[in-house]
Amino acid sequence: MADKKVFPLERILTVSLGDFLEHIDANEDGYYYAVGVHAETPRLGGIHEAFALEVPIDAEFVVDYRVSEGNRYCSASGTALVPKKTSGTALIPKKR
Repeated sequence: MADKKVFPLERILTVSLGDFLEHIDANEDGYYYAVGVHAETPRLGGIHEAFALEVPIDAEFVVDYRVSEGNRYCSASGTALVPKKTSGTALIPKKR
């Protein structure tokens, strides 16, 4: 079995979605799909790596990243930003 590609930890951010989009000057509805991501581990060590394994491979960034520690487990959640892909047929008028 091939190893799953791990999302780069340096692209996992705690900044809010709104602040991130404002900073990069992108409109919220036009460029990214927002995908919720969640991971749990039995201890704090390794939660970041476990979370990175759950991020969709085509995501560019994760925002709103949060980690919570409970009595028996640790959880992490965030919002993966996946670029919207456009496809279609260009209609070019014929020269007359």
